[in-house]
Amino acid sequence: WRIDCPRIPGSFTGTGDVTASLLLGHLAKHPDNLPLVMEKVINTMYVLIERTHQTKGETVQSKELKLIQSKDVIESPPTTYKAVRV
Repeated sequence: WRIDCPRIPGSFTGTGDVTASLLLGHLAKHPDNLPLVMEKVINTMYVLIERTHQTKGETVQSKELKLIQSKDVIESPPTTYKAVRV
């Protein structure tokens, strides 16, 4: 499976931890649907990184993912980017 999405430039704090958490949570709900799980994780992460990038400054704190501000996306991920079988 593969999901293509645009690259957002920069370095952001917490991406690995949040990706792992989302992956485990969605796998628990959809254990037999890896493409759906991947879509939910990638789409959520994309919005989190995009929102963080839009408000990013030069401090480490400003590069931390905007989790609280993105509660809506975490609970209900968009379906912008789709998984494609390779």
